[in-house]
Amino acid sequence: MENSELRAYYKLERELRIQIRSGFLSEHQRLRSENYLAAKYGISRSSVRLALANLEADGLIARKKGSGTFVTPRYNVPVAPKSESGKLILYLSFSSLYSRETFSDTNTFRAVYDGFQAAFAHKNYEFRAAHVGIDWQIPDDLHDPELGGVIFEGVVDKEFFDRYLAKYRCIGVNCYNPELDCSWVLEDSRGIAELSVKHLYSLGYRKIAILSDESSSYPIQEAYHGYRAGLHKVGLPFSEDLVIFWDREKSGGELRNEGLARSSFKPYLEKLFTSADHPDAVICQDHYRAEQTRIALESFGLSIPGDVGLMCRVSLSLKKHYPLIYEGFYARKRDVLAEAAKQIIDDIEGRNVVNCRVTYMRPSLIKGESVRHKENIGNKTEGGKDETK
Repeated sequence: MENSELRAYYKLERELRIQIRSGFLSEHQRLRSENYLAAKYGISRSSVRLALANLEADGLIARKKGSGTFVTPRYNVPVAPKSESGKLILYLSFSSLYSRETFSDTNTFRAVYDGFQAAFAHKNYEFRAAHVGIDWQIPDDLHDPELGGVIFEGVVDKEFFDRYLAKYRCIGVNCYNPELDCSWVLEDSRGIAELSVKHLYSLGYRKIAILSDESSSYPIQEAYHGYRAGLHKVGLPFSEDLVIFWDREKSGGELRNEGLARSSFKPYLEKLFTSADHPDAVICQDHYRAEQTRIALESFGLSIPGDVGLMCRVSLSLKKHYPLIYEGFYARKRDVLAEAAKQIIDDIEGRNVVNCRVTYMRPSLIKGESVRHKENIGNKTEGGKDETK
């Protein structure tokens, strides 16, 4: 087995193990096919079978000939000793932000897990994860007598919060709602968009557009307001024509995983970027949208960054997966989850308790190859500290 395949094989086994032990993959749930896993992780089917065999040997899954591979019921799974009462912390994701499929098929779960592990190191806490779909079905973990706190992500209405979550210590992340009686830790989508406009302006860009195929989501609405604020602060006019927002295809009321809804961005960009007076820069939601934008613009004969500069919210773990290194502000999702976990542990243990505080994680600028730089622009990293408001 080559080194690259060996790394992918270990990644597959580790990620499945984490999702099963955390409860995110529920008991009796059928795993993806061997062909799907082989394609996703870039390994052979024989390597997939080896990873599954290791999980089966540990009692985490059971393979049934002709039916597939299923998660073993919890009472049959070897588990670590139970945590002390009140030391179970549950992470809840909501379909109002992304579907269960999107959550499990991207690096989102990895960021959640790594963030929690950073806070839980050397502490006797148990971490579980669950998802609430558009049917608002309540996961069994919310009724666990050991539950000490909940960290949730996604838009939650006040009635649901008051009925099911308010009785617990709660911290929301990345979808702020001032009506809910809890604390928040935010990645600050508004601030990232505002800083992106100001940074592009400092480099000489004067007609700046913003793009997303998730226009109805809370973070993108926040980015929209930050974009407008940034334009105002640098003295550039705002035009709705430069807001390239739409919602990609939905399935069962949820936005489909972008990996499964690979529609071209060309129809949304063609009119604006085939004119002589096209925008000279675009702010994108993330690496994936920036890459799809680049592909569309180059099909119109425009070069990046020669004709159009691109910025996006940077995820350091994804930079190596794209041919162009994008410039943008570091999306610190892992740090957001680590801070949320730290705060809820402090609350459980009676330290530094501040009710209903809002913590913003200040973004840091990561230099790349997708914008033009003036000679007097240095290579310093901006930001990097946390702010509490």
